[in-house]
Amino acid sequence: KDLSLSVALSMMLTCVCRRSLDIAPMFGIDANEAQSGKTELAQVIAIMMTGHSTGARPFPKDEYQRENAFAAALESGDGIILFDNVDGETATIEGKALEMMLTSEIFQCRRLGGNSAEDQVRVPSNAMIVGTGNHLTAAGAMTEDRMLISKLVPDKPLDKREFAHWPLNKWVA
Repeated sequence: KDLSLSVALSMMLTCVCRRSLDIAPMFGIDANEAQSGKTELAQVIAIMMTGHSTGARPFPKDEYQRENAFAAALESGDGIILFDNVDGETATIEGKALEMMLTSEIFQCRRLGGNSAEDQVRVPSNAMIVGTGNHLTAAGAMTEDRMLISKLVPDKPLDKREFAHWPLNKWVA
């Protein structure tokens, strides 16, 4: 519980300065069940970073798709890249493109459909990467301190919870 809180606080501190950092880890928001607040927390992070909610993306299982997803997001200037509802039972968080994003100041790849040297995407990799899902699992090099996971464990069912500020993302904005 304390580790998960520390990761969540680290995520909040990182989001306000991510653009000025050369590299930063990926953050995961995990839970054992739906409607635990994973996406809500991710959107709060996005609002803290950019002033507004962000679009959610599926986590591509194919490495080529993943590379192009990062290139498109970075080239369009996205401050936060949110992979929402990753199914931890069928997919693991891993991949060369993701590792490059987290360990290099510059992300470079061939533009989708391009064949020449002019068709290169070369952009700063200073976006914050957040993944949400049930039973998130890091694999490969991602297990080596490249991803920090905060686990949400609600103490009661959603219909029994009371919130001081709901919906939280609207209140934060």
